Order: sequence, then C-alpha cells, then structure tokens
Amino acid sequence: MGISMNEQGLQLFADNYSSSDFLKIRYDWNGKCGNEFRDSNYDFRMMLCQYLLPQIEKVNVQLIRDLFIETSKSSEATFGAYINIHVYAQELLDRDWRKYLRDFMQGGSYGMDSYLSIGRIKIKKDTALEILNYVKETIETTTDEMERKLYMLFKDRFEWLAIKED
Repeated sequence: MGISMNEQGLQLFADNYSSSDFLKIRYDWNGKCGNEFRDSNYDFRMMLCQYLLPQIEKVNVQLIRDLFIETSKSSEATFGAYINIHVYAQELLDRDWRKYLRDFMQGGSYGMDSYLSIGRIKIKKDTALEILNYVKETIETTTDEMERKLYMLFKDRFEWLAIKED
C-alpha cells in the first residue's frame, strides 16, 4: 500500500490528499460477494474513514467525496454499509448540496444498505425543501432517463426530511 497505517500516516495522507492518491482508496473489488469479497483498499479506506470522523468538517471535500463514493460502492458486495457513511453523506450536503447532491444520490444507489444508511442524515427543513424543489424540477426537466430514475429514488426521502418533526 505504501503508506503508514498509524495516526500520523493517516493524517499526512488526509492533509496532502490529491487526485493522484485516489488509487489508494478506490474500490478495488474482486467481483465476489460475502465471505469471498476482496478489496485491496478496503482496510485502509475504513481505517481512514474512522480516523477522520472527529475532524470531518476540516477534511478536504474531495477526499470526503471520494471516500463516500468508494465506501458506498462496497456496500452491495459486503452485504452491509459502513456505520458512519451518513456522516460523509451529510458533510457533502452541508458543504455544498448543489455541487454534491448527485454524488450523494449516486452513493446511496449502490444497494439497499447504502440507501438506508445515508438516510440517517440530519439536515435543516429549509435545506431539505430547497433540495426537494431542485429534485422535482430536475425530474420534470431532464431528458436523461437514468438521471430521472436516480432523482425519483430520492424524491420521497427529501419530501420526508422537509416535513418531519425534529
């Protein structure tokens, strides 16, 4: 792997993360599920995700996005989801939901476990309503059928977030 697994190494990796480091965290699946699942980057990615939680608001947003997407990809093959994946999802929406909404939805579409896990986000009602209106508008105006399906998958979730009691 080439980088240290200790806290100093994790911090150094996070502080200096760039697109050239992506190969160290990308989903590198062997094509098998359950007990036969192998991903050469899985352990490092999980260790990094867990290490970064207490400082998530200070982490490079590109690293947050990449960890979120790559970690979400593994949920279908592992028959589960990283317990704190919603923290990464929420951070993306908090930072700039307009820029990262599609990434949020894409990450949640990799399987039932990722979809349910990112449902634990907590966003303000007014933000949820803004997102809902954007989602509805996109559904109505897009000519891309895959995009429409993706937005339809999350429409009800944002409706619920916009009306739920705190």
